[in-house]
Amino acid sequence: MHININGCKLFFDVYGSKLKILPTEVKEKPTLIVLHGGHGSPVYKDSPDESYQVVKKFLKNLELN
Repeated sequence: MHININGCKLFFDVYGSKLKILPTEVKEKPTLIVLHGGHGSPVYKDSPDESYQVVKKFLKNLELN
């Protein structure tokens, strides 16, 4: 996914749900924003913990698949 901000494409992926469904209630999970370290850095596809919704932001104008 990407968004355009002031003519700049910002690519990101979202992992996990924002809501945690429990037997008696629905709770909102905190969002963890992870920044990509640059060219050659590993891109982790798995969420570090299911208690968070993870947003992974990549370098501007760089789409990683």
